[in-house]
Amino acid sequence: MLTDFLEKDHQLLVAINQTGTVAWDAFWLLITNAWNWIPFFALVLWANFYFFPKREAWRIFGYAIGTLLFTVLLTNTTKELVGRLRPLHTQVLIPQLRVIIGERGYSFFSGHTSNSFALMTFLYLVFRKRMKWAFWLFFWPLPYAYSRLYLGVHFPTDILVGCLVGITTAHLGYWLYRRGRKSTMAKDSQQRAPLPDQKS
Repeated sequence: MLTDFLEKDHQLLVAINQTGTVAWDAFWLLITNAWNWIPFFALVLWANFYFFPKREAWRIFGYAIGTLLFTVLLTNTTKELVGRLRPLHTQVLIPQLRVIIGERGYSFFSGHTSNSFALMTFLYLVFRKRMKWAFWLFFWPLPYAYSRLYLGVHFPTDILVGCLVGITTAHLGYWLYRRGRKSTMAKDSQQRAPLPDQKS
C-alpha cells in the first residue's frame, strides 16, 4: 500500500513538472525566490502598522516572527530525521523530470510551504477582523508552494504536509498571541483601576 501511495506521489509530481515550458521557467524561478517577494512583505508590514495601534502592531510582528522561527526549526529538524531525498536526487525519477534548478538538503517536508503558510495564516487570523480582504495574504504562499512542484524539487506530499504543518503552527502562534494579549490587557486594566480609599 505504501509503495502504491509513493508511486502515485511520484506520478503526480512528474505530471505537474512536465507541464512546464521554457517560456514559463523564468516566471516560476522568480516566484520561488523569497527575495523577489520583498515588496509584498513590505506591503504586509505596512498593513500591520496601518490597521493596528503601534504597540499592538509590534506585538503582532513579534508573534509572527516567533511563529515563523518555530516553523523553520520544526521543518529543518523533521527533514534531518526523515531524510527523504528530493525528486531530483531520486534515481528512478531523474530521467522523467525537467531539472531546472539544483537544491541541496532533504525533501520532507517543504520549508517553502510550511514557512509561508505559517506566517501568512497567522497574519490572516490576526488581520481578518480588521481587514475585509485579509485572504489576499495567501497571494504569496499558494504560488510559492506550487513553484516547488513545477521546478521538481519537492513531492506533492512534501507540499501537502508542509501546508498542514504551517497552518497548525500558525494556529498555535495565534493561540499564544491571544493569550498574551488578554494577559496584557488584564494587567493594563489593573494599573488603570483607581486605588481604594484608605481609612485613617
